[in-house]
Amino acid sequence: MKAGLQIIGVSSLAMATSVAAAATPLETALHNPESIDSAASTEASQSSMIIYDRAVSETAYSAECTDGCDNGCGDLCGSLCAPTWKVRAGAAILNRNRPDGVSLVRPLGGLIDISTGNDFDMGYAGGPDVSIERRLGNGPNSIEARFLGGLEWNSLHQYGAMGDIQIGPINIPLTLDVNANYQSKLNSTEINWRHQRSDRVTWLAGFRIIELHEELAYDVDFIVPNLTGVNWNTDNHLYGTQVGADLALWRLNAPLSINGLFKAGIYGNDADNDFTFDVLGNPLIDGGANSNPVAFVGEIGLTTAYQVTPHFALRGGYQLLWVSGVALAAEQAQLTLNSLNQNVIDTKGDVFYHGALVGGEFTW
Repeated sequence: MKAGLQIIGVSSLAMATSVAAAATPLETALHNPESIDSAASTEASQSSMIIYDRAVSETAYSAECTDGCDNGCGDLCGSLCAPTWKVRAGAAILNRNRPDGVSLVRPLGGLIDISTGNDFDMGYAGGPDVSIERRLGNGPNSIEARFLGGLEWNSLHQYGAMGDIQIGPINIPLTLDVNANYQSKLNSTEINWRHQRSDRVTWLAGFRIIELHEELAYDVDFIVPNLTGVNWNTDNHLYGTQVGADLALWRLNAPLSINGLFKAGIYGNDADNDFTFDVLGNPLIDGGANSNPVAFVGEIGLTTAYQVTPHFALRGGYQLLWVSGVALAAEQAQLTLNSLNQNVIDTKGDVFYHGALVGGEFTW
């Protein structure tokens, strides 16, 4: 799955590159207005496609745009007279994929699985998705800051009486009741430099921080209720750079537009795993380990905007985000169970998020 997701990310960026490479004469005029005067007369005959006009040169990035961009730039208005500020505020409603079907709990001395990662249906969680973009002067560059986070998934599974069991390195006899809770949290903060290559393509490059926390906890009734607990806590702090492209897939002289967003990046991951076995709330055995692997993060988004007023648009879309090379709680429980060692860490985990984006866009 890891290789497949990375192939999707590379293919997406390759598609964005091919779109950017197919620069139209309009885009050439956008970045090289001095070339307009030397355009051949044969180009004028292509008026059904592009009409070269000195207005292109006069409204180039270095020129001032009048209020409302009503200066004869026609279809170029969206590119040449971009607003100084752009604020997008909304919510992301994302699904976290089920943990892999790894073995988490076995009967004592047995080989069958009593509890696996597939037992936990993480479902959907909602959180804010807010970005602020500031255009730099009258040029094609801008700076964007974005926060996506506050996302928290919880999945509870009740197993009942399970007899003699093994959870990690711990053997627990005569269990009367076993309950497990899987929790996952995600936060992402990024700052991007954006360069508008044309009226269709905007390149971006930036720095991103992703924080992924997970906890898997088993509460076991043995002789008395809530006698013992077995817990794994993992933290991943990813720091890295990313590149990508924002493509205007559909943008006519109408209030409706469709954009595609592609990002990929390599990250350093400061990961740790903490293990605790407690009796009546008092830690009896603890352990853990840490590691610093290289991680990969990819993101694909498709958004639709409807311009309600000149300064406000409604937005909706779909987002896919995957993170590879992280420590996940289920993988730690499996590794501890197989090795009978609590001082270990597995950082080969992959996690995938997808879901809807809704909100509004304010420009001025």
